[in-house]
Amino acid sequence: MTPCRSHQAVYNEGSGKTDRNRTYYLVDIELDLRQIISWGTKTRDQVEVELGDSCHRVFLSQGQFNKLDRKLRDE
Repeated sequence: MTPCRSHQAVYNEGSGKTDRNRTYYLVDIELDLRQIISWGTKTRDQVEVELGDSCHRVFLSQGQFNKLDRKLRDE
């Protein structure tokens, strides 16, 4: 199975410059299997650009990610 990939550009307000040090909190979901296939954090430089046909990447806030991470690690 190939990993899901996605991309999102973020700009500093008013400056038009990309913020390459921002941390993204994300979950990759295999839509056909209805399963979480990965979760983690990445910086803008690490986020892949292409998205597989049956995969979807969901970006979360830091608080949402930490709560999900705790629950998934406890199971």
